[in-house]
Amino acid sequence: MPAVPAFLHAASEQGLVQAIPQPQIPQPRRHTFRDGMHLDSLSEFQITASRYPQLVYALPVSERFGHNLRTLREQRDMQQSDLAGRMRDLGHSWHQSTVAKAENGTRAVSYEEAAALAEILRTSLDRFRWHSAEATGTEMVYAAGARLRQRYEQVAESVAALLTGERAAGRILAEHDSSEWERVREAVEDVRHRLGEYRLEHAIAEGERRAADPDGAG
Repeated sequence: MPAVPAFLHAASEQGLVQAIPQPQIPQPRRHTFRDGMHLDSLSEFQITASRYPQLVYALPVSERFGHNLRTLREQRDMQQSDLAGRMRDLGHSWHQSTVAKAENGTRAVSYEEAAALAEILRTSLDRFRWHSAEATGTEMVYAAGARLRQRYEQVAESVAALLTGERAAGRILAEHDSSEWERVREAVEDVRHRLGEYRLEHAIAEGERRAADPDGAG
């Protein structure tokens, strides 16, 4: 039977969890906590761990690795067969069933294989060891940053379009400012007046107003 990971010994000595060996048996396996809670499946454990992160270190390292492997694969919209194919491209004899076993924590993953997985999934080796609450929190922060960056790019594109449109309108007004046709001159004056309302600083102020009152109640 494999040695119990060091972090489980430390947790047991501190009275946090009962030490749980990693038996070579198929699923379901049983996770036991200090308060007598029993979980008979990895998915059930993962749901509980997201709510009670202090309990997550009772999960054996191989299963935590598998959970993170599956999470990273799904985030990149990869099927198990896709990941296996990429591993074969890097010289590892992996198949869809290999990925499934690794994700279930029933197949050991060598350092070389883990390094290849990290390369394929564009992550670090350490990421495979994170517990679910840590991973979820980190991913939420980065996702928030990514959304903000996306909004920034959208605003930058809109600003460029607004300034480009303003310059184009100015050129057209200048071309028709002295038109022989009265209606054209009236249109020039009308549009010139409205151009003052469509300046960048007014657009920013309008955006701030909408953000402060998203329901339009104000």
